Amino acid sequence: MKKLIVSLLLVSCYGLGFTVRAQEKSSETFIEEGVSLYDEGKYQEAIDSYKQVNENDSNYVWMLSELCMTFLQTQNYDSAIYYADKGLQFPSSLRQHLMRSKGTAYDAAGQHDKCIEVYTEATRLYPYSYLLHYNLGMTYLGLNDYPAAMQCFQESIRCNPFHASSHMRLGMLMARQENYTRAMLSLETFLALEPRSDRSNTILIYLENLSSGYIDTTYGEIISPLTDNAIFEELDGLIRAKIVLNDRYKPVIKFNANVVKQTSLLMEMLPFDGIDNDFWTETYLPLFRAIKEGDYLEPFLYTILSSSGKEDVLKWMNKNKKTMDAFYKTGANLTNIRNSRKVVIDGREMTLAATYDDDGNLMSLGNRDASGKETGIWRYFYPNGELKSGGEGIGGERTGKWFFNNDNGLTETVETYRNGVLNGDYVSY
Repeated sequence: MKKLIVSLLLVSCYGLGFTVRAQEKSSETFIEEGVSLYDEGKYQEAIDSYKQVNENDSNYVWMLSELCMTFLQTQNYDSAIYYADKGLQFPSSLRQHLMRSKGTAYDAAGQHDKCIEVYTEATRLYPYSYLLHYNLGMTYLGLNDYPAAMQCFQESIRCNPFHASSHMRLGMLMARQENYTRAMLSLETFLALEPRSDRSNTILIYLENLSSGYIDTTYGEIISPLTDNAIFEELDGLIRAKIVLNDRYKPVIKFNANVVKQTSLLMEMLPFDGIDNDFWTETYLPLFRAIKEGDYLEPFLYTILSSSGKEDVLKWMNKNKKTMDAFYKTGANLTNIRNSRKVVIDGREMTLAATYDDDGNLMSLGNRDASGKETGIWRYFYPNGELKSGGEGIGGERTGKWFFNNDNGLTETVETYRNGVLNGDYVSY
């Protein structure tokens, strides 16, 4: 009997010790272990680890966001939506992330109307998030709402001109309208940004077919034009007529592909004095002009041909690294489109200069006077897209009311300034 009691006591002690150790485990540890399990494809184990975090814990919303992602991966879309909604009940720095996950879940579940509703609200709250615009564009594309999809992809590029997928989708959408020049500008920019990924060769083949006058309709049937194409109509006619697809036309590089010849024609005939308010002239012509003026057509062609796997292409690129590095610098011309933004603040439409951090996140909107000092309306942002602070300045000094938010979007303080000095009106929330 004594042995039985001792044994039970030992079991109880070991059990108690296990409970204490489990309680000592931090919520951060549970989440990090869940993330590791997720990365290993052990989704149920990841879910079990996440669910150890208590609702009253400060990391609870972080856990919910990871839980939502895991249910997305397992295609349990109802659960993903449920936990996204649960996370959105709390003010947090993860609001945009949760809204994006919720929209993705609705889209994957075939509830496209609800997906559009979520993404539309998200883009209203975070108008400078390229992923929100891109995801919304993909939903519209799946519903064959081509004008809306086009606008979303364009806005995604305005937010992040280095997002290769937006250029690719926009280019294929233009090809389906038989807008050859617009399609080539977008698709070749995609290949310049993403020359050797898993999908690059697919797009290179698609572009080669397009350059040969054949539009591969396995990627979408021909559709009616969405834009006035007058500015590129002459060049489109030349591309369509295949005037350079003969042995008499000598391409810039020795590579047997129609895309090489048609791109050489494109570079010769582009209307570099393009009209304002045309997305393609504003976005792509600064880049292609820099390529032409810098005499970088050769490295440009080798770059977009990278995924062909041809030994001559890779050999040339390795042999001409200095030329390639100089060509890569022309990519900075893509940023022109996002250096300023048209916004509406307090019912007033205005154009404000934009600055970005090293990761491409919007940091500020606002203009400077001739001496470089902040003047007029300014807005500052956190990396997660939440509005950080805002107000008005004159000659680099704050004036009037300024608000200051934390990274969950809630206002912390409102201050009133006169000639750059806090005049005593300070409200804390």
